[in-house]
Amino acid sequence: MVMYSLKCFTGIFAKFASGGRRADVRTIDDVNFAEGDIVTYREGEPDVKEGYKYTGRWMTFEITDVSSECLPKGQVLLSLKFVEGDLYGVSTK
Repeated sequence: MVMYSLKCFTGIFAKFASGGRRADVRTIDDVNFAEGDIVTYREGEPDVKEGYKYTGRWMTFEITDVSSECLPKGQVLLSLKFVEGDLYGVSTK
């Protein structure tokens, strides 16, 4: 099992937080996502001064499936199961 920390823009994070999104397409570059790995999405937005400004909110998921079927080369679809998160300054499980 490998743990990843990934940036996540506010609009997409909101969909994860509402339960409306449980999958994500990612470019694999130097990453080899696998079933059972853990990904933590950290909410934020691009910032001129800081490069990327984090809000402090985060959500952690377990990868339940990885598929590259019907996707461009170098991309994968991650199926995700919610594990825990800090959506409003209070940790949830």
